[in-house]
Amino acid sequence: MSTASAPRLWIQATARKAESRQVGPEALGTVFLATLASSGVGALIKTAADRLLADNEFTLSDTLAFDPAFHAAQTGGQGEFLVSAITLNVGPQAVTLEPDGQLSEATVIGAARAGIPVLVRVEFVPSLDGTALAGRVTHWVYQGCLDARTALRASQRKVSIEIKITDAAGASLLATAMQVTATVNTLAKARPAQGERLPWARKPGAVAPAGAVDGRFGPVNIQVRITEAAAPSWLGRLLGNTLSAQKAAVETLVKDAVTQALDPSAAAQAQLGSIEAAQTAWTAYATAHQKAAAAREAFDKAGSAANQQALVLALAVLAERLTLAREAHGRAALTMQSLPAVAAP
Repeated sequence: MSTASAPRLWIQATARKAESRQVGPEALGTVFLATLASSGVGALIKTAADRLLADNEFTLSDTLAFDPAFHAAQTGGQGEFLVSAITLNVGPQAVTLEPDGQLSEATVIGAARAGIPVLVRVEFVPSLDGTALAGRVTHWVYQGCLDARTALRASQRKVSIEIKITDAAGASLLATAMQVTATVNTLAKARPAQGERLPWARKPGAVAPAGAVDGRFGPVNIQVRITEAAAPSWLGRLLGNTLSAQKAAVETLVKDAVTQALDPSAAAQAQLGSIEAAQTAWTAYATAHQKAAAAREAFDKAGSAANQQALVLALAVLAERLTLAREAHGRAALTMQSLPAVAAP
């Protein structure tokens, strides 16, 4: 499936301020990079949206390359985790954060008016003993399904947003998720545990390596995945079961088509079978037409309720026979001329 029109997911990370320090010329590059990352203009590893994982699941994912993520007072010391909040939105561009990385209410209102479908912010709060972090959903705007496919799918959606922070080697440092379940029409009003803590996770830790500039170190990847899942509708399940039950018939059909393509006599025999089927369908149609014409004549002579009902039924049979005859003629590549219409009562 093409992803040219897929919505884009934007990720911005806000870093907590480390203790103040004097910035020398050798540290200016690192400070500049940290400022960019904190403002959400950090390096983005943009990946194509995984539009379709399964018939009933839509996924949008992206990764933010964030650097640096830790601060240590001295080389070899335990680093303080700097990421304090993650803001994500779906739309043509990233929403604008305040200079300190905060998300203002004016920005939230403006994004809603601009039709930004998704705007979510998660802030990380430390435990009292400082050993764990828990996400807290401070903003949740989900104005409608990102996936517009509705055919053969139930109206209820389960929306989940997963956030995972990994180090450069791919080891998980912090992971959290939030989820809501609602119908397509009520999704905009659904809310996760907004303002409440998500489950605790061990606070990421790392030791500052030798040569870490200005006490800051540790690039991380911040991965975000939005998933909308929907169960198949009753019609979808019916079609799936029907196709499964007809697997042998489909395989036979394919096999016959290949045989006909390679063997002219087999193709001629198949065409003859189609013509004979069209002939049979025409005969049944002509018989139904005669019965309908006779029912019409009987109704014209004595327009009783019984005669009217007989005519209605005869016309219904005639309509179905006409449809079958046209389909049979089409499969045989033949032109069919319909008989004169019989008037309804």
